[in-house]
Amino acid sequence: MRPIPLEVKEQLSQDVFMKKCCLCGTDRLRVQWHHNLIYQGRQSDIPETILPLCSYCHAIADDTGVKERLDLIMLKKMSAEQIKSISKAIDYKHRLKYLKKKYEY
Repeated sequence: MRPIPLEVKEQLSQDVFMKKCCLCGTDRLRVQWHHNLIYQGRQSDIPETILPLCSYCHAIADDTGVKERLDLIMLKKMSAEQIKSISKAIDYKHRLKYLKKKYEY
């Protein structure tokens, strides 16, 4: 895991969204920041790709079902331009449609 740049860390620390786990909603366990996107072989530092997870959810973040839900949360936070800019090997615009259909009723 590589460290989050100071300017991104400052931006995220002011975001209310980053104060509790984005999966289970708890703020009782230590909230850790999870690099959800690996882009060009590196963890992305785009603020919208870093998600808050409690220590339990962070431990299971590589599970397929959990990873899909994290991708959905991440992609919904991103702008259309951001999604387009990272859609090289994976079409994230299509992935967002797929995940919305699968997890949102």
